Amino acid sequence: MVKPTSDLFADSTMTFGEHLEELRKALIKALKWLLIGCAIGLYFGSDIVQFVNRPLEAALARYYQEQAVRGIETEQGPLSAAQKEAIRERELIFESILLEPQAIADALRATFPGQDFAPRLPAFQMVESDLSDPQALAAALLSDRAPSPTLRAKLSQSQLEAVRALANDPEVDPVQLRALLAALNKALNRRDLYDPAAFEGVTLSEPTRDLIAKLPNLAPDEVRDLNWRLLAAAYPSAIAKSHPTLVPVMLWRYIKNDDRLKPKSLGVQEPFMLWIKASFLLGFVLASPFVFYHLWMFVAAGLYPHEKRYVHVFLPFSIGLFISGAVLAFFFVFEPVLKYLFEFNSALGIDPDPRVGEWLSFFLWLPLGFGLAFQLPLVMLFLERIGVMSVDMYLSKWRIAVMAIAVLAAVLTPADPISFFFLAIPLLFLYFGGAMLCKWWPAKKSTSDINEQELVAV
Repeated sequence: MVKPTSDLFADSTMTFGEHLEELRKALIKALKWLLIGCAIGLYFGSDIVQFVNRPLEAALARYYQEQAVRGIETEQGPLSAAQKEAIRERELIFESILLEPQAIADALRATFPGQDFAPRLPAFQMVESDLSDPQALAAALLSDRAPSPTLRAKLSQSQLEAVRALANDPEVDPVQLRALLAALNKALNRRDLYDPAAFEGVTLSEPTRDLIAKLPNLAPDEVRDLNWRLLAAAYPSAIAKSHPTLVPVMLWRYIKNDDRLKPKSLGVQEPFMLWIKASFLLGFVLASPFVFYHLWMFVAAGLYPHEKRYVHVFLPFSIGLFISGAVLAFFFVFEPVLKYLFEFNSALGIDPDPRVGEWLSFFLWLPLGFGLAFQLPLVMLFLERIGVMSVDMYLSKWRIAVMAIAVLAAVLTPADPISFFFLAIPLLFLYFGGAMLCKWWPAKKSTSDINEQELVAV
């Protein structure tokens, strides 16, 4: 009987130089596959850029829709069911803008001569918001201070009674307020509202004096503008300065056509670098099975025969776990993370304007970190099979493992609690699942184990 040598694994060990040579071969082969994948990725680079930007555009669309709804409900009250349905199903967004009816009518008349496009409101029309203190204005109109006596003479008896009622009422009556506004708007149309003696003590601006000099030849809108300026100068604390009549209108458009949804580039070369990075991303995804294969083959080259068989088991699981982590990050983490981060924009009143380069880095790092972290069960099983760790050690040191997982999740995710918990919680389950895998997956007895038993027997 041939006596075995003292080194049972002499035929399977490698020198340090041989390890470096195996590493060089594995890296060259992995690099070749990566270059092939990148070559394919260059052709589809533009499509990948659009794919990468999709989660960000969806988050921005949701942010601006919520901002628009919040703003319009603050100004005009709750939206109708039809408006909410249009926002949700037709992917619309809106904003409240102010239009000048007279300007629109003038533009339409210039475009379509001979047609009448008279607005319902004149170009200068006082509304409730133009009166900062209606009761103080009513009291001033009843006083003997110029130009109140002159203005009272131009009011009808019913309008004068409404002014008296408004001045004596402790609360503003909407009916009386409308009567006062009707009286003021009627006064705006009068060409004889200006009386030099009545406005002698009132400080008038230079534009107002220019209009007074042209009073006989002023157009109706210019007369309204002049009279409003006169009233605002006479009662500055109660009447706002003259401005054209502006009507609030909701402007609707498709959210996909909103320029704010497009990430911005601040450098000339940034879109080109984005295309290169996106192509590299696709190339890495396509080449990842082969890259993982050659890297695991490098690991297998330095193992003993009874350890090498684990590589063939680990390889498909490694790829599957990496893809699972990346898919979790892309389809389940990006949306809540972006929503959480954009809530700070809303709270601080700062609209987001993301740079495309920064977003791509964020997009690449998060799935990559999740994919690498999901290798935890295989690492645990591998360490247990080669005798570095044991199931009892995994279970007894679980507190240290939880702390290590928390640190790992903090390093591999951005500075937000959403992505941190989305990574830390699955890793906790994977850790205990890895411990159970080591316990329930029986290790096959290797040839080396048999030889060792025979040696002991001899």
